[in-house]
Amino acid sequence: MRRGEKIRLLTNDRILRSVLNIAVSHGEHAVTIESVSKYSGIAKTTLYRRYKNSTDMLAQLSSMVKSADFSPRGFAATPQGLEEYVLWLASTYSSYVTTTKMASVLFARTPFLLTVAKKILTTLHAGILQLIGEGQKTGAFPVGTNSHVAADLLIGGVLLEGSRTGSIDRQMIHNAIAEVFPQNNALTR
Repeated sequence: MRRGEKIRLLTNDRILRSVLNIAVSHGEHAVTIESVSKYSGIAKTTLYRRYKNSTDMLAQLSSMVKSADFSPRGFAATPQGLEEYVLWLASTYSSYVTTTKMASVLFARTPFLLTVAKKILTTLHAGILQLIGEGQKTGAFPVGTNSHVAADLLIGGVLLEGSRTGSIDRQMIHNAIAEVFPQNNALTR
C-alpha cells in the first residue's frame, strides 16, 4: 500500500471514530463538519475536500461501514476459533465506540447509527453462524445445536456483560461459549 493511501485510510478511520463518538454522545444532529474537525483534530478544509456537508459525511461513512469486511476468514471453526473471532470483533468495534456506549449504538433510532448497529449485529451473527456450521461438520460443535439461537445468546450475553462492566475480555467470551455449548468437552480448560 502506498503511503498516501495509508494516510487516507487512517484519516478516514479517525473521521469515522469521531462521527460515531459524537453521534452516540450528543446525537446525530451534533455531527457537523466543525464538531468532527474539533473532535478529530482534522482540519475543516480536509473534511470539506471529502464531504459536502455533514449529511454527505454521514451518508458516505454509512456506506463505508456497510462495506467493511469482518468475515471469520482465518479463524478456526472450533470453540477456541469462535472465541478468538468474537474477541477480535469486540475489540475492533470497541476501538470505534466504547463498550459501555455500544448499547446506545445498538438501540439507536437515527439513520446513521441504525446502519452501524445493523452492520455490527449482522456481522456478528453471520460470522458466528459460519464458524458453528463449519465446526458442526467436523465435530467441533454439537450437530443438534440451533446455530441461530447459539449466535443470539453469545451476542446478547457478550454485549450485555460488556455494557454492564465496561469491557469485553477473553474470559467472558470463553464463559459465554462454554454456557452455550456445555456438552462440548473441547471447551473445558
